[in-house]
Amino acid sequence: MTGFHVILSKCVSMSAMSRRSARRDVAIRILMAAIGFAPVTALAFALFGDADLRVTVAVLVLPGVAMLAELLWLKPEYRTIAISGFIFGLIAVTIYDAFRVPFILTGVWGDFIPKIGIWLVGDHKAHPLVGYLYRYIGDGGGMGIAYVAIYPLLIRIFAKPIASGLAYGVFIWCGLMATIALAPHGAEELFPLTPVNVTLSLTGHLIYGGVLGALMGNARARALTHADATRALRFSDSP
Repeated sequence: MTGFHVILSKCVSMSAMSRRSARRDVAIRILMAAIGFAPVTALAFALFGDADLRVTVAVLVLPGVAMLAELLWLKPEYRTIAISGFIFGLIAVTIYDAFRVPFILTGVWGDFIPKIGIWLVGDHKAHPLVGYLYRYIGDGGGMGIAYVAIYPLLIRIFAKPIASGLAYGVFIWCGLMATIALAPHGAEELFPLTPVNVTLSLTGHLIYGGVLGALMGNARARALTHADATRALRFSDSP
């Protein structure tokens, strides 16, 4: 075998390894996104199936958290993705609530978050702290992890970080609207789909997604989360 053929063989082998690595990276990112959506999915399943939220959390969220912990232990290069996403999600949901709370205090928009605390504790007493912890840590932080995990895929579609964040916010909002509209007691347990409520909730989710996009627009954030690396996308261009 000539030197040229040896070099060619090595290049082909490296290319195959790169494609396998890219596929593995995408699979891990999608798994992280699914885990990030587990808390809001557990809430939706509880509403659709008239099930106990504690049961859906035990079935979906707790195994997801354990799986994520094991993943980050075995694959430390993904830790910055999870940590950054969680922090970005907390920042985004805090800014969302800065917009939302005045409408709640004035009675314009009802607040269903304390109900989550009631469903989780199960004693039919108000537990707003528990509800808001679930909102921030589970929903806000979890979906922040999901966004950062799949950001390299989103940016391929939407080109700009803000656009990808806004689209992500609309996607989440559509899921909320579908849950309220289709779940047997969705409007009763969450909020009725009045023009005011729909507009305010859409605005809030645009804020949430827009903040995520703005945070990922920072070069240091992209570096920390490996978002500028093309290895997660190369395989899709290969035969």
